Amino acid sequence: MRRNTSQVAYMPRSFTLVTLLLAGPALAQDTPTVAIVGLHQADLSVSDQREASEIFAQAIEEAGFFEARRPKWVADRLRGREPLVLRDAFGGAGRSRLEEGRTLYGQAQMDQAVSALEEAVETLGQGLALTRSPRELWDALVYLGAARQAAGDYRGGRTAFEQAIAVMPLRTPSSQEFPPDLIQRYDDLRRERQALATAVRVTAGDDDTVVWLNGERKGSTPLTIEGVIPGRNYFYGESPLGFSAFQVADVQEARQGDVALRLDTPMLASPASSETGRARQIADLYAALGESLEVDMILVAGTAEGEATAQLYSTRTDTWTNTVSTRYVGSSADELSDVLPTLWVDVREDGTFEPSSRVATPRGLDVSGDVLLSRILLLPEQDAFADERTEKKPKKVGKVLLGVGIGLAVAGGVAWGTAYALTEPFQGRVGFSQP
Repeated sequence: MRRNTSQVAYMPRSFTLVTLLLAGPALAQDTPTVAIVGLHQADLSVSDQREASEIFAQAIEEAGFFEARRPKWVADRLRGREPLVLRDAFGGAGRSRLEEGRTLYGQAQMDQAVSALEEAVETLGQGLALTRSPRELWDALVYLGAARQAAGDYRGGRTAFEQAIAVMPLRTPSSQEFPPDLIQRYDDLRRERQALATAVRVTAGDDDTVVWLNGERKGSTPLTIEGVIPGRNYFYGESPLGFSAFQVADVQEARQGDVALRLDTPMLASPASSETGRARQIADLYAALGESLEVDMILVAGTAEGEATAQLYSTRTDTWTNTVSTRYVGSSADELSDVLPTLWVDVREDGTFEPSSRVATPRGLDVSGDVLLSRILLLPEQDAFADERTEKKPKKVGKVLLGVGIGLAVAGGVAWGTAYALTEPFQGRVGFSQP
């Protein structure tokens, strides 16, 4: 892996330091922020991703016009918001089909409602691997059961209700949305299914893997879960070694079940098969990140079709810069850092982009290829930056001496810095483009 210095010239560091010191907090406040969330290159480990992110951060800081937000800052900022980000990023398709099915059911268009709700159930069920919240899946199952029964498919309606009871045994359909006789049939079926509850033994390749059943935390492996309602159940596991597992199991009646979780590297989602689909996945993910990170821009970098590519995403305008691309060998971070300055000229002072440089959609990268971001979002309790937090902090006296040094530099060097700026040819890019 190589590390080249960009051919773009930069403002002299001494002049930049004096300018920043004179400008004070006001300039820092107006500096556009760029978040770094890793690299969509699937063959890189978490450690490789962290190294690549630091290369990007240095390239951003060397430009002199942006403030880099490193992945550790991103992880801290997202703490506790991970489920919301995942829901917004990957649950949209299922929620859309659910709302469509709900509307069609209200309009008594039962055949169309059944079709939409069946798709919603499939999509939301798979989404439990990320969101771990079964509420919308339960809604879709209950509406599917009601729509099937209204269309004359009573066996199919019962099956949907049984699945709803399995994922959320204590929840009851709303009397404002469904007639009393349907709610009564549902309650009778729930008592029947609860009487058939059984035990499930859960194992995993790593002991002490934390297990969730239908979104509810149950304990650590090896584990026996009592009172499991027969039917389709959703198991999720988090290994203490940084792996995860998601498994759908059809639990049988009247006998103990066994579920062996297959642990693997955490993955946000399987990449779509088409360029358009992959672009939509990337767009949804970064829009969701932007809502929680509150930065001006996010760097989106990765590999596709033998090239390394990068774009900037504006959280304010939900737009993207044109893509810059380059060939690469090994980790693509070095090569990309050399072409990143091409993106800077498209950025305005307010962190938005020149109209001629805006595009509506991103490059279709592999959404699962950024294993660092996957780790941050899917395994937040396993701090990916614990080693950074435990590093020895500088002694307090060092901070005092540093402050004295900076004060002396300001007092004695302002006049020199100003004269230098007036006599030395300007070596940086000509500021930002103005709105």
